[in-house]
Amino acid sequence: MRLYQIAYRSLLERKAKSIFLIIGLSLGLLAIITLMTITQFLSTSLTTSLKEHGANILILPRTETISLTFNGITVANERIQEHSYISSNSIDMLKDILATSDYSINEKTDLGVIELHLKSDSIDEIKQLLASIETLMPEVQATVSLGNLDSRQQLFEEFNTYTVFTILILIVVSIFLITATMMASVNERFPEFGVMRSAGYRKKNIASIILTETILLFIVSFVITTIIGLVISNLVLATIYSSQYKLFIPITSVIYIGLSGAIVSLLAALYPAMKAANLDPIEAVKKI
Repeated sequence: MRLYQIAYRSLLERKAKSIFLIIGLSLGLLAIITLMTITQFLSTSLTTSLKEHGANILILPRTETISLTFNGITVANERIQEHSYISSNSIDMLKDILATSDYSINEKTDLGVIELHLKSDSIDEIKQLLASIETLMPEVQATVSLGNLDSRQQLFEEFNTYTVFTILILIVVSIFLITATMMASVNERFPEFGVMRSAGYRKKNIASIILTETILLFIVSFVITTIIGLVISNLVLATIYSSQYKLFIPITSVIYIGLSGAIVSLLAALYPAMKAANLDPIEAVKKI
């Protein structure tokens, strides 16, 4: 009988422990898949909005504010403008800075300002560009109008932080759950493993059985929760975005969760597998 058949039969014989571990893993995976789906949707939505609508940037001559005080009391604030217009050299430098960007420019020379419409992949990229403009062109100041994208970016960052924190907690809990459940299974099956070792099974064969059982339980949990998690997250997003929403399936995130979850599950089961592999056959057989 092959090792995976032995592992499969063992799981069927111990349905209670198998179901308990599947439920525990499923709850953790369900939360992770749902949170990551919503997080990736928010990120994709921001990027799409920036690419489609872009940001409006206003560039004008720099002004300085001078406060007039008397006995510690501010009596007046005056704004002093060093330049009344933006020089042609500055405009040429601006175009050099924007050489690799998707933009349209409107020079209002009579007002001494420049209106810039910029399309980008991220808000951070736009802010870095603003910093570069003000650094390389100290005689100007730039302001950006993002509409509601700024608040959406803040929402995304807060939700992403919450998602990362929650996932880390769930990973730790899952490791303890897998380790404890598989250790209980190993302790219960000491006589069985003793007989197998006496029959000629090697240490790596015993360890492989425990690891195979773990990965089978993870696969069952992952398939179930992937379907349920995608349904729940899409229902939540459809409720929020109503008619503007389209079905969203983050294939990359699902694959990443699957691979990462499998690795974490194997690492969590490694200690029980090593304990089962290193047991003394004679002592184990005595417990029959």
